[in-house]
Amino acid sequence: MKGGHESPLEPSERAMMAFVEKVVLNADRITSADIDVLRSHGYRDEEIFDLAATAAARCFFSKLLDALGVQPDSTFNDLDPTLRQALTVGRPVADGPE
Repeated sequence: MKGGHESPLEPSERAMMAFVEKVVLNADRITSADIDVLRSHGYRDEEIFDLAATAAARCFFSKLLDALGVQPDSTFNDLDPTLRQALTVGRPVADGPE
């Protein structure tokens, strides 16, 4: 997780980000201990489900776009370069509107 403990996030937000990162990178390694960490930060089961479902859906959508060779819209060129790089993950941005 980029930013780690220096991030301007609350401990509960850092726990959420760590969980989501684990869903994205190693969903098969999530254990009841990971869920218990979120519960200890006040997350309800419904919220934990939403976090996991959102992370999984984002992975699915990203893979689909990659498989189809979709380029980010040219409006991405207007973003801060660091943000653009994080959002496009190295994909070339389209030259202009379709």
